[in-house]
Amino acid sequence: MKFKRVGWAKKSVIVQINKGFNFRIANFHPEQIYNGLIDFAAKYEIPISNPELFNFREIK
Repeated sequence: MKFKRVGWAKKSVIVQINKGFNFRIANFHPEQIYNGLIDFAAKYEIPISNPELFNFREIK
């Protein structure tokens, strides 16, 4: 999973799959979905890639 910005205020996630197409999740409401994705990745030991200066849990 790669967490990125789309524009100034929007967030997105790119989920990379070993076999198949990658897909992007962007502009979801409510924004707690992103925290759920981070928790899901931690639970199933899925590698997460996000910029060092950007922490999704701190931005509201």
